[in-house]
Amino acid sequence: MAQIDTAWRFPRALLVAATITACLYFAQDVIIPLTLAALLSFLLAPLVTRLERWNLNRTSSVVIVIVATLIGFGGIGWIITNQFVDLAEKLPSYKENVEQKLQALNGRTSAVFSNASKVLDDLAQKGALPRIEPQPRPAITHQIPTDVPAVAPPVASVVPTPVMVVAKDTNSLEMLRLVLGQLLTPLGKAAIVIILTAFMLIGREELRDRLIRLAGTSKLHITTQALDDAGERVSRYLFMQLIINSVYGAAVAVGLFFIGVPNALMWGMLSMILRFIPYLGFWMAAGIPFLLALASPSWFQPVATLSLFALLELVTNNVEPGLYGTSTGLSSLAVLAAALFWGWLWGPMGLLLSTPLSVVLVVLGKHVPQLEFLSVVMSDEPVLQPHVRLYQRILATDYEEAEDLFEEFTKGKTLSEAYDNFVLPALALAESDYHFERIDDSRRKTVHDNMLEFVRDLGARREQAKPLDGLPAEPGEKVSSDCEAPPVEQGRLAHVEVICFPAHDEADEIGGMMLAQILRTEGVNIQVASVASLASEMVDVIEERKIEVICISSMTQKAARHARYLFKRIRDRYPKLPMVVALWSNKMGQEKARRLLGCGENDTVATTAAEATKDLLHLIVHCADRKPDK
Repeated sequence: MAQIDTAWRFPRALLVAATITACLYFAQDVIIPLTLAALLSFLLAPLVTRLERWNLNRTSSVVIVIVATLIGFGGIGWIITNQFVDLAEKLPSYKENVEQKLQALNGRTSAVFSNASKVLDDLAQKGALPRIEPQPRPAITHQIPTDVPAVAPPVASVVPTPVMVVAKDTNSLEMLRLVLGQLLTPLGKAAIVIILTAFMLIGREELRDRLIRLAGTSKLHITTQALDDAGERVSRYLFMQLIINSVYGAAVAVGLFFIGVPNALMWGMLSMILRFIPYLGFWMAAGIPFLLALASPSWFQPVATLSLFALLELVTNNVEPGLYGTSTGLSSLAVLAAALFWGWLWGPMGLLLSTPLSVVLVVLGKHVPQLEFLSVVMSDEPVLQPHVRLYQRILATDYEEAEDLFEEFTKGKTLSEAYDNFVLPALALAESDYHFERIDDSRRKTVHDNMLEFVRDLGARREQAKPLDGLPAEPGEKVSSDCEAPPVEQGRLAHVEVICFPAHDEADEIGGMMLAQILRTEGVNIQVASVASLASEMVDVIEERKIEVICISSMTQKAARHARYLFKRIRDRYPKLPMVVALWSNKMGQEKARRLLGCGENDTVATTAAEATKDLLHLIVHCADRKPDK
């Protein structure tokens, strides 16, 4: 039964998507006004809230904001209409300039072809090119039969005059009705949007409560968070886009005025409005002024117009991400795909609404598990964690990108932060895949070799670098790290013998090397045993080198069994020797891990490099304090 459900999951999803798309298309006369009203309420809600803080009631605040908005839109429409009428009167005077430019272009094109033809003829005469002689056309000879009657000369055809047929019952009232019908349709839709916006602003808390009730009180926290997130993102996006587009339109108007393009104010306002349409708005805003600039007497105006729009778009694209911040959360590809989809579905209005609607879908995908795929597909947030990306790049043998990722995610971080958040999780992921037979020995060795190279290179660079972000310039220099080690003279730590044993394999040894690098920056003299050593050899090394503090590095749960075996052998022979067991991917908890290992009072279990460093430093400092001063 489960297999049948899995097999029908994708067809069901396609059927649901097709049904929703059909409803959106056929019900657009209802959905579009509701969507516009909701977006306007998101945009105007902060202004209404500000007026309410000035002791105005809700209804008065909404009326003032909507009236001010209508006045603003009306003023823009009046200016654009007057400018357009003025432009229409000037267009006949630009005809001569356009014809001169076209003639100049045709003349230059003809001159180029003429020069090229002359060069080819000269080369052909000198023998450089084969000369192609024109072939004579064959003569057409045929007899005209004498019995064919003579054909009268053609008579000039008479071009019929177009006639407009007007119904007899058409009168001025019906004509007025048709005109008013065409005019009142958009005005009626605008009035509906305004009324809906007013009611949404007045009862926005009640609407929110009803949506929460529809979603169910058991999902109260999810619905509340989703509504707040969507409202904040859409409001910030629309408000910031309004500000950016207004500045953009003002810059266009001023620039075109000084360039000499007529009706610069109208083009500036149209640029402000058209730029709300993603991607296409820029070309529409720049195309019409450029065509008008072609009608100028010189070529300066069209070139300067294109340069102005290109410069403004370049500056705006660099400024927008910082101003928007996390307001949209959409990737560039998602914005383009959304524009194509909503434009295909709803036409120009769909282009205008595509980005806000996509923001809402991303928020739903972020908070609703069943719609998570929307957030994965459309969000600009990385879908893979940094350590997963590093591991994936190494598996794909893309070592250059893996190195770039390593540099990117370790830059500006302490060694413990870089290893805990990036390298150790990637190593643990590789070991887990190997033990579950997802990768073979060769791929595992590839991961180990690359990780070892990255760790050695990072450690060498940090030891040679000057103090930065709390990192020491030389071994033995005090570091302002997150280890929270007790204050002690750093030179004394080097006299404490410390060793790190890998529990089982090379991944454990690499983990020990990371820990050793961090401790060396604290002035600790620590050694890392080879993974090739046997457990008995490791135990013998303790007495030979007079080891005082021990660390056991274990990367996976399977290696933890070997860590337990090694821990017990050392504890049986040296019952009072302090030890720290680093279980880098421990999932059993501290207390359970301690019971499994049989830890004593002086033994600790750590799961991160920062914890292991802190625990080891406490033990090392304690040993250093017991030594007599030299």
